Amino acid sequence: MKPVVILLFSAIQLLCYAHAQLPRISVKGNEFVANNAPVVFHGMSTSDPDKLVRDKHWDKQYFEEMKNWGANLVRFPVHPSAWRRQGQDKYLALLDQGIKYA
Repeated sequence: MKPVVILLFSAIQLLCYAHAQLPRISVKGNEFVANNAPVVFHGMSTSDPDKLVRDKHWDKQYFEEMKNWGANLVRFPVHPSAWRRQGQDKYLALLDQGIKYA
């Protein structure tokens, strides 16, 4: 249950941050649209933020490379063992940092 709450919290944070900077995305027929133009999501999944920190890859350049590959949506997996190792406050700070990088 806790991972679901954490993911929901992270998604809400992401939506709030995105809302301040991006146009509203809605559904029209069978398409996502923003400003009446179709939006196509090109998503990528990262490794767990804790692993990326340990491997020294958790930085702006990592996210810039995903953008260079055409990604406009990023998924952060949350591994329970990494969550326990980092603790709630540190792990949420990592997720916040990743949202800013993305």
